[in-house]
Amino acid sequence: RITLIELPQNQGVSNARNIGIDTATGEYIGFVDPDDYVDLDFYEKLYNHATMFNTIVTKASVMVTDMITGETGVHYGVKQVKKHIAYFSSAFWSAIYSHDFLQQHQIKFPDNMVYAEDAVFLAHVCTKTNNIGFVDNTAYHYFHKRPDSLDSDFFSHEKAQSALTAIKLNLARIEAANIPPHDLVRYLDSHVLNHLQHGINKKFENNNDRYEMFTLLHHAYKTFPELRNLIKNRFTRRTAHYIAKNNYGMYTNFVCYRRKRFYLLGLIPIVKHIKYTNSSYWLLLDYIPLLRVKDGRKFFLFNFILILKARG
Repeated sequence: RITLIELPQNQGVSNARNIGIDTATGEYIGFVDPDDYVDLDFYEKLYNHATMFNTIVTKASVMVTDMITGETGVHYGVKQVKKHIAYFSSAFWSAIYSHDFLQQHQIKFPDNMVYAEDAVFLAHVCTKTNNIGFVDNTAYHYFHKRPDSLDSDFFSHEKAQSALTAIKLNLARIEAANIPPHDLVRYLDSHVLNHLQHGINKKFENNNDRYEMFTLLHHAYKTFPELRNLIKNRFTRRTAHYIAKNNYGMYTNFVCYRRKRFYLLGLIPIVKHIKYTNSSYWLLLDYIPLLRVKDGRKFFLFNFILILKARG
C-alpha cells in the first residue's frame, strides 16, 4: 500500500509533489507536510464524500496550532471557501483532488520556486472547476510559526522573488480564464490581493523586492477597477491613496514596520508596536491631518513638534 520514492538529492517540494502526482494510481490525490498530521479518518471521510457526490475537490476543516502561544483554533479560511471556491487560496493540503482532473488540465506545482508554489497550484485548480465539497467532521492539523518554517515574517531575496513570481502567475492565470465579471473580484481578491497584502508587510532582505511588490500592487489597482474598493478597505485611507498614485516613497514613510518601540517626546516608552499597517493607531493617523510621519519612525505634530519616536 506504500510506495517509497527515493530521490538522489533534494529537488524541492514542488518536484517531490509532482513526482507523487505522476506516480500515483489512485482516484484522488492528497498531500501532507512532514511536520503536520491528519485525523485517522481524514482520508476515509474525504474519499467517501467525493465518491458519493462526485466532487472534483473535497475539503476538510483545518485545526491550526500556534507554536509560540500553543493556542489552537479553526483555520480562518474555511467559511470563505464554503462561500465560493475562488477563496480556496491556502491550506491546499486540507483537500483531496481528482487525479483525472489534475492530469486532464496538467495541474502541477511550479518548479524552481522556494515559496508560494501552493498558491499557484490552487489558483490553477480554482480557475478550472467550481465543483468542491466539504467534510466538517474531520481535520488536518497544521502547526503555524514553527522554528525555521518557510512561513515566517522575513523575506529573503529568493523567497520574495518566488512570492512575486507566484502572484504574477496567478494574475496571468485569472486573466486567461475568462471569469465572469461578477466572480472576477473574488478570484483577484483571493489569489492576488491577499498575497500582495500579506507579502508587502514582511521584513525584506532586499528593499527592491518590497518596491517591486508595491509596483505590482499599483498595477493591479490600475488594471482592475474591481480591486479598488477592496484596496481602500484593506489598507488605511492614506496608504490606499499612495498605492493609487504609485507613490512608493510616501508609502514607506508612512508605513511602520513591526517590532519597534515608540517613545513619547523621544524619551518615555509608551507603545511596543508588533502589528502591521492596519493597527488601530495607524487608522487613527488617517484622521489626524496635522500629524506627520517621517521615515516610518518619527511622528511630528504640526510637522515640527516631535511626539513619538520609534526605535528597534
